[in-house]
Amino acid sequence: MKKSLALLLIMILVLSPSKAFAENYTLSTVNKLYFEDYKTRIKEVKDAQKLLKNGSCNDVILLSKKSQASTENYKKLVKSKASKTTLASAKALRDQDKKALSAARKVCSKKINEAKRESNARLKELDNYKNELAKMILNHLKERDQLSQDSFNKQVYGGLTYIDETFTSITQSLKTIN
Repeated sequence: MKKSLALLLIMILVLSPSKAFAENYTLSTVNKLYFEDYKTRIKEVKDAQKLLKNGSCNDVILLSKKSQASTENYKKLVKSKASKTTLASAKALRDQDKKALSAARKVCSKKINEAKRESNARLKELDNYKNELAKMILNHLKERDQLSQDSFNKQVYGGLTYIDETFTSITQSLKTIN
């Protein structure tokens, strides 16, 4: 009886810590350990999206300045009581500049919305990839897979590198919109 208790106690001491330690891992602990800067990187992308606005396109900036100048010129001519033909040509130029600015804003807005939509889609794909990688890590830590430690490390490193490169690519693409 004492031998069986001693053997049972030895088995518990030898087997239990590794099994108990492996069973304590959850998806949230894996996310905290392996994806610690994931939320900050998402925040970077969201901040880059917020920085996009109609004024960020180069042609909108130039056309806005041109439209302001033609409007000021028209107002100056009205105050100085210029001839009707001069006022008509200044007004036509002002209206033409406003239309060009409006069209450029529409194009820019469309471009910005498309960039936001694309980056959100890429973030969603990246989140799915991260979740699959986290599940793979959890399965390995709970010893439910047949991966060697070396191949596990390679897969995790490759996955984390892919996530980092994708975040960098998304933020760079958002910053280069003009």
